[in-house]
Amino acid sequence: MNKIYEGLIIEARCIELSYDGLGVFRIDNYPILIKDFFPGEVATIKILSVYAKYALGTIIKFLNISKERNNLLIKNTDAIPVINLNYKSQLYYKNKYLSELLKRNLAENSYTYRNIIPSDLILNYRNKAKYVLKTLNNRLIKTSFIKDSTNTTEEVSNDLINDKSLNYGLEQILTTINNYFYSIDKIKNLNFFKEIILRINKEQKMQALIKLHSDFDLPRNLINELRKLDFLIDLSVIKNNKIKQVILKNDFIMQISNQEFKLSIDSFFQVNINIAAKIFAKIKEINIKNNYDIIFDLFCGTGVISSLIANKNQMIIGIDIVKNAIENAKINAKNNHLNNFKFYTNDVFKSNEILSKYQSNSVLSILDPPRNGLSEKLINFLNDSKIENIIYISCNPRSLIRDLKIFQSLNYQVKFLQGFDMFPNTFHIETLCLLTKIKNN
Repeated sequence: MNKIYEGLIIEARCIELSYDGLGVFRIDNYPILIKDFFPGEVATIKILSVYAKYALGTIIKFLNISKERNNLLIKNTDAIPVINLNYKSQLYYKNKYLSELLKRNLAENSYTYRNIIPSDLILNYRNKAKYVLKTLNNRLIKTSFIKDSTNTTEEVSNDLINDKSLNYGLEQILTTINNYFYSIDKIKNLNFFKEIILRINKEQKMQALIKLHSDFDLPRNLINELRKLDFLIDLSVIKNNKIKQVILKNDFIMQISNQEFKLSIDSFFQVNINIAAKIFAKIKEINIKNNYDIIFDLFCGTGVISSLIANKNQMIIGIDIVKNAIENAKINAKNNHLNNFKFYTNDVFKSNEILSKYQSNSVLSILDPPRNGLSEKLINFLNDSKIENIIYISCNPRSLIRDLKIFQSLNYQVKFLQGFDMFPNTFHIETLCLLTKIKNN
């Protein structure tokens, strides 16, 4: 550690990729993380920051460049750390990371590893994007935080992974806002725009949510100008944590696997429909093979997964604490010709009475948590509720491993496990697991 200090310039060889997709170089087993640096490459680097468990560095000059690189030459790679690596190699390193993580943490005979399913789309796959908004040279722009530069922002370069229509729509929205405030000579009002979230469907219609400063409202005349954008059918603003819809031309509908789903802007929906369809097809295959009677869709949101994997004879029980999501789930199930469903607005942790009402040995429970995974409290709740068959969709291998250890300690067995490349050009991995309770004789 004493050998390493800020400003130090040294020669480094990348030996592996980190959890975040950064290149790893070690001195006495102390890791130095460097972005856009791939295994086998050698470079002169400069140490930027030193911490107790790792340091951050940046490349000054390459001395040896990997043949696994493509020709994109993207500079700002914070949101897309492996975009300069060819796709075959991206999959190789993701498989290596996930398989080694599982091997280090789970008993070898407790699961079967299957290679990650690739995405058909490597670029332009995202149907949703979120950007911080800043003013630069008196223009409102979308920006990205640069990890190794304090308080620095620059225009993002991850448009390559967004749907092209999403990028076009965002530019049109920002141009409309900029032109409006220029026309009334109130450029300073651009500073009241803090963030934007956008989602696009296959009809190239868009819904958007703009975060505003608490002391500012969208002018009516600006709303009218935004309304003229044909593709923008649903616009809301948020301030003080309250969402207000200001434009609604039609319901916003997302399509996947020949089904349609009504969504509000704050509803969760997978960002890569191509790979999500593959995940849901696998869950449906598992469902049909085991012929479950009931599906528990816990934290169901708008009921997308249960609607896609259920057959018409199965009962769907969906629970979510968000009332708006549950109302949409009921509409979606009906529109997709499901007859036997009940959706409840309720806290899953307080749903013992609901779950016990439908409890049987032939129940499949679906869990699709955020990146921090499940809590031990929830896992114990599932066990105490005698839920024997669980589909767990994870977007974070680390939290997945932590949770699988707890499930295994409670006598659950990993019956199926496979990764899916939901996020090409990043180092994130979506993993599908089927867990089944082992019955004691």
